[in-house]
Amino acid sequence: MHTLGRFECDGRLSALNKGFPTSCADLWRNGFVANGLYSIKGSKQVEKVYCDFNKLPSEPDFQTWIGYEDVKSHPVFFQVQKNADVLPHNSTIPFEIELLNVGSAMDITSGVFTVPRSGRYFFTLWGIKDEAAKGTEISLRLNGVQIAQTSSSYGGSYSTYSLQTTLNLQGADQISSSLTSAALNKKTVSTYSTFFGGWLLEEDIFKN
Repeated sequence: MHTLGRFECDGRLSALNKGFPTSCADLWRNGFVANGLYSIKGSKQVEKVYCDFNKLPSEPDFQTWIGYEDVKSHPVFFQVQKNADVLPHNSTIPFEIELLNVGSAMDITSGVFTVPRSGRYFFTLWGIKDEAAKGTEISLRLNGVQIAQTSSSYGGSYSTYSLQTTLNLQGADQISSSLTSAALNKKTVSTYSTFFGGWLLEEDIFKN
């Protein structure tokens, strides 16, 4: 510490970043001196870096990028199940049984999942075709527009259908499923057989 009259100086620059640190240099300017792993703000996610404070910011290997941190402001995942008779074609499929709904983003009555946080999401839909139906086609819709479709084999017997997809979504986007043709099976040998599920894989913590 250096003193000049009423002024004191510790030899460091004043902190330039008043918000989240975005680099080892920001941490250094804020007085960090211990070498180690630190979390910093990336473009959208929280990132992990190794800071070598034995070196100056201008020297090689002062900062080593390690990777991304799996940080979510709130977990989001759901699984719902159908237990009702046939519904009209080209209508959103509602669900009757809520097996899991962490984050409360899935409305089983309307059958609509409203994206609570921007990021990457995984969705899966699977079930069994009704024996009396020739075939079953189900579409996945984003804000009312079809983006994917699955179908069962045609014929007078039970057969399965499934759909899996990963989507980059924005907050308030809506995901739903729709019966395009034929019929959904209510249950088979007391086992409920139409499921819809999804979860948040990676959240955009920071906005560009």
